[in-house]
Amino acid sequence: MTKNKMTTKAVISTAVLTLAISIVPTGNAFSNSEFGLIQAEASTATHVAKGNLNLRSGGSLKDKIILQIPKGGKIEYISGSGIWYKVKYGTTTGYVHSDYITKIETVAPETPKATHFAKSNVNLRTGASTKHEIVLVIPRNAEVSYISKSGIWYKVKYGTKTGYVHSDYLAKIGAAEPSKYPAPSTDTPGKYVEDILIVNKKYALPSTYNPGVNATAKKALDAMIADAKKQSVTLKITSSYRSYWYQNTLYNNYVEKHGKAKADRFSARPGHSEHQTGLAFDLGGVNQAHWFEESFANTKEGKWLASNAHKYGFHLRYQKGKEDITGYMFEPWHFRYIGEANATKIKTSGKTLEEYFDIPGK
Repeated sequence: MTKNKMTTKAVISTAVLTLAISIVPTGNAFSNSEFGLIQAEASTATHVAKGNLNLRSGGSLKDKIILQIPKGGKIEYISGSGIWYKVKYGTTTGYVHSDYITKIETVAPETPKATHFAKSNVNLRTGASTKHEIVLVIPRNAEVSYISKSGIWYKVKYGTKTGYVHSDYLAKIGAAEPSKYPAPSTDTPGKYVEDILIVNKKYALPSTYNPGVNATAKKALDAMIADAKKQSVTLKITSSYRSYWYQNTLYNNYVEKHGKAKADRFSARPGHSEHQTGLAFDLGGVNQAHWFEESFANTKEGKWLASNAHKYGFHLRYQKGKEDITGYMFEPWHFRYIGEANATKIKTSGKTLEEYFDIPGK
């Protein structure tokens, strides 16, 4: 080998060695497990290493290599100095060449897609039972995101809140349209169980609450009466809203005429009448002889109501053979508006409100 060739080979070897030193980590480099820890700590990362990259003590190739950032390592940008960036990797601050890092694009977290809507006002609870605390009330038709199922309860997200809702009160978006006869609002004071107002011998309304006939209930009632008429069934409203004080007079008159024990079987004490809610209606047919009589159940009108009232959101409140539960005799004429979804499922169960929700009636 000639002297010139030997000199050239030595120059090339030195260049290769210098390049290798600039790439290969020094004794100060971290192990793979330490790399993982550093990456986990880089919660405020703005850039990522395109390949294995030296972190240096200054902004030039002459500055000391502190450690090697692995490909994909996340880095926090601090400032720029020409083609060099001052950055933080894990707990270590240094400089890297800007050509070897790329900016992380910020992507907003995806909002969970709504999958269900509330068929009526419904309680969002902290757990999967009525014993758990109510977080808030989800309004009718509001959309929620389904997360998981726990028996008859769904874990859902509504806005920023996560909790549990009874599955009966939700419908899949696109699977069904909101009911024409929704549950009434929960603005009325009193005892509620799953957004249904309970008024009976145990639970009462304040004397100051006198709202008149509920508009939502009246609209459903008018539709029911109109549809019944198309089927040659004529329904008459025999009693609707009663104020606390009207009920007080009515009840005392019955007690005076029939005695307390008998009056209590068919008349409510003031504050304990569903008629005060504006949601209850007594109905009759063309023959007034059957008004407020058990015989109404056997009339054409009584049979039609028993078969169809739930479709319009009405529940036959005082059923036959349930006096020991509700405290009232069979009243085939007394219907209470609770919304189509509620009325349908409770009719299917064959239960009273007290039985369905396992609450006392007297």
